[in-house]
Parts: sequence; structure tokens; C-alpha cells
Amino acid sequence: MGDDPLSLWRCRECDTTPQEYFAKLLAGVYPGLDHYWRQVSYKNVNIVGSAVVGWYNLSRPRSYYVYDQNGDGFVDLDAQRASDDCTAAADADVFFPNFVGVNLMFNQTLDCCAWGGGTTLNKDGQKRFYRITWEPPWGYANQHVIAHEMGHGFGLPHSSGPYNATYDSDWDVMSGGGKCSPPDATYGCVGVHTISYHKDILGWIPPERKYVATLGSSQTIILERLRRLSSTNYLMAQIPIGGSTTQFYTVEARSPVGYDEQIPHGAIVIHRVDTTRGDRVARVVDNDGNGDPNDAGAQWRPGETFADPANGVTVAVNAKVPGGFSVTISYQ
Repeated sequence: MGDDPLSLWRCRECDTTPQEYFAKLLAGVYPGLDHYWRQVSYKNVNIVGSAVVGWYNLSRPRSYYVYDQNGDGFVDLDAQRASDDCTAAADADVFFPNFVGVNLMFNQTLDCCAWGGGTTLNKDGQKRFYRITWEPPWGYANQHVIAHEMGHGFGLPHSSGPYNATYDSDWDVMSGGGKCSPPDATYGCVGVHTISYHKDILGWIPPERKYVATLGSSQTIILERLRRLSSTNYLMAQIPIGGSTTQFYTVEARSPVGYDEQIPHGAIVIHRVDTTRGDRVARVVDNDGNGDPNDAGAQWRPGETFADPANGVTVAVNAKVPGGFSVTISYQ
């Protein structure tokens, strides 16, 4: 996204949320989304130049945008209709090619959810793809919801625990988003960082800060806290599983400071990644298998060792050190 701005349009029948609220939500001070994404991306992403416009009245009733599209008795958001009409309402006030993304705010519940991704718009003489989020009132009442949906706009999937849930992990804004204890007085639940696998696939982790285990190796390294790019230590480790190029473990150090204040605890966190999955590609390794990927079973602390003997993998957490953890990674 670089220095390209993100714009925010608001569509409604009636709403009293002022523009000032949204302007601060996008701002470069905590917990504004420009400040958030700068920190999460190690300054690879910013949304400087964002604009807030609206509210605008949509030309059709809610039933035109949210309806049973599949004949299954469940209503779904028609994202293209909502995008087309909301941006058309704002077209006289906005030159779309100046922006790479759009957050659309609606004053009513959409279907079940808030959404993030993108779509093609033909505006101001240019037909091109825009990153877009579609946010109901409960979405823009919580910073972490918009951050989550913007993450989808960047192309990030969900992560989760190793269970049949999508939003159960408080280690990642692309899952549960954090403990939300306490929420921000104005902007509700504030998102934690995204996980090392996601930062890596977006190119935010420098190659020299990523340790990749090779077969037959045993190496002691320092893992820096994932939230900071403040040393020359590693930010993540990756360990192949059975020689596969699509399945591997990632290892990262987390500390409850800054945006990560809302993670469950300071610890080493391990994810098992399978890139062939359609979603929830990275899943927390939870040793006790009790359905909770945030408790002690998912927190690897000094003196503890994760072992996958079938694949010759061990991760021993040796000690907490300034800025992170000392770990010994073996791949035999």
C-alpha cells in the first residue's frame, strides 16, 4: 500500500456519527489505523492522505443490498451492489484514482458480518481493483474489526486455533483480534498485531530476520518480539514438516506491550501452517487440545519444549532475554 491513501465513504438513511470520529479512527496517533498499520507493518504501510466524506443516502432500500441470493432462506450482502451505489453517491466529491482502498460505512446491520476484500470499480475514467471493507455500526465501533477487514483487503486469510472456529485466537487481528480488556473508551476493541506468517507473506519481514531450519540442524537463536523491528535478531523461525514446501511450523515471540497489550500473555507462539488450505492457513499449536488456543497450552515459556517426533521437530524455549526469547530449534 505504501504511501497511497485510503478513503472512507459513509452511506446511510440517517446517522449521527460525526466525521471527526472517523477522521480520528484513520489518524496517525493511537489507536488510529494509520498509526496501527505503520507499527504492524514496520512502516511498510501507511494510509496518509485518507479522506472522510459523507454521509450519503443510498438510492434503494436495504432489501436491495441484503437479500436471499441463493434461495436458501438466508440473507447475504450483495457487496457489488453496495459498493457501486455507495461510491456512486460519493462520486461528485471524490476523484477515485487518488485512492487504493475504500472503507464503506453503513448505518444498519448488513447480513451477519463485517466484510473485507476488494472489488473492481469503474470511476473517473479508470476501471480498476480497489481494496474495500463493508462495515456495519458494530464494525466501525471497534477498531480491531476494521483492522481485520482491512487485513483481508491486503490479501490476508484468517488464522485460528486448531479447532472448528475462525475467530478463537487472540494472538492475531485476523482471528479474534485480542482480549479487549479493557476496550478503548471511544474506539472499542483495539487490534493486536497479525502473526509472523502473515507479515512474512506480505514482505514485511526482511529475509535476514527470518530463520529457516534445514534438515539435520540444531540451532539456538534469539527471537525478537514480533511487534518491533529494533534489533538484528530474528523475528520468526520457519521449520519444514516432513520436507514439505506447503506445510511448516512458524515460531514467534510475543510480548504484551503496545498494540500487543491485548494478547493472552508474553510467550513463544507456534503455528502449524498449511498453505493448501483455503482459509485459516496458520493454526495455533495448542498442546492441551482443550479448545482454547489462548491459554497456557498455547504459550511456550522458558523450560518448555514443543516436540513433533514424527517429523523430527523440537523447539526448546531456553530463557527470556532482553527484547525476546532464546530458543533452540532442531530439525532432524
